[in-house]
Amino acid sequence: MLPPWLVPAAILLLAAIPLPLRAADPDGLYGGEGGRLHLLLGGVQVCDLAPYAADPGWTTYRAKALPTPPGGPFPYVLEIGAKEKPNKPPQIEGAFQAEAKDGTLHATWTFTAKDEVALAALAVVSDYGLPDLVGGSWTTDTATGVFPALFGGAHLFGGETRTLTLAYPNPSRKVLKFTFAQPTSVTVQDNRQWDDATFTIRLGRPGRPNVPMQAAERFTLTMDLSSADGVVYSHDLPELLRPVTLKADDTWVPLQTEVDIVPGSALDLSGAGFTDGPCGPCGSKGRVVATPDGHFAFADELSNPRRFYGVNLCFGANYLPKEGADRLLDRLVALGYNTIRIHHYESGLTTPPHKPGFDWDPARVDQLDYLMAGCAKRGLWITTDLFVS
Repeated sequence: MLPPWLVPAAILLLAAIPLPLRAADPDGLYGGEGGRLHLLLGGVQVCDLAPYAADPGWTTYRAKALPTPPGGPFPYVLEIGAKEKPNKPPQIEGAFQAEAKDGTLHATWTFTAKDEVALAALAVVSDYGLPDLVGGSWTTDTATGVFPALFGGAHLFGGETRTLTLAYPNPSRKVLKFTFAQPTSVTVQDNRQWDDATFTIRLGRPGRPNVPMQAAERFTLTMDLSSADGVVYSHDLPELLRPVTLKADDTWVPLQTEVDIVPGSALDLSGAGFTDGPCGPCGSKGRVVATPDGHFAFADELSNPRRFYGVNLCFGANYLPKEGADRLLDRLVALGYNTIRIHHYESGLTTPPHKPGFDWDPARVDQLDYLMAGCAKRGLWITTDLFVS
């Protein structure tokens, strides 16, 4: 280890050592495995269109690459609901192919259902970092708008259009125009509502959650991509976008893949008084009320203010095996939480999910009951919404 007074000199010495420079990858569009289309501008990837699907509960699925023949189309498969049907999830197979001609890229994605499957969306999607688009604009056949610096709502545009034009805020990145062979569902979305610093552009089949895609049914998305200076396309990825493989050797130190809080350790907050524990489950000191001075308190201990720290449990997190529910709740208590919001739960009460009516799956009801009973037993208070999904 270097003495502290030598560290600045060492940094200067390292900075002075010439490093080999990699030639800049040329700007252009590049096809990739899994049906991806990459756009490289100024040495930065600003667009990565990839096949995508969402089920009626808006669980999303990205395409998995299939073996690609040299120079041929890029095949892929989407497996919908793999968690519910791990042995045979409904599949949608497809392929991407493209050709540049006269400065325009002609691109086609196909999607063929191998099984009947209900979908909320079937599309190609790209996420853009905020700096890539803030201050730029989007234009469709019927509307135009600016990518905002401040969040003003998730929905920027949604509807069918024959064209979409993206004007990047950086003049060096020019304007990119999508022209569709037929009216196409386009969504422009600001993801900051979900603490994600991105915009999403989704291009594809209109969502029809109540009309399943039939086995052997095909959806084809065909578009032309153009810009004022023309576009260049290559079937081979540039160095910047090629995968990097890391391989462990004897210099690597194995780490535990899962770490729990050791009971009684400095990180165990279960005894910090945030919950009353098994000796005082929820309600044992009266209901939660608001005191005249603006604090929460238990009705039987009005002089003792209470503060609540909580997390959301969404979708499948509300339906765990009993051993998994106990483990989760014990972890939350050890982390210092004393409140849980049961959120987006009602769509999972039926099999299949989102089934209308009150024909609830007894096994799912039992899992939710067990989770809520475990919360009450440990002193974890529960809040929920009666209508969410």
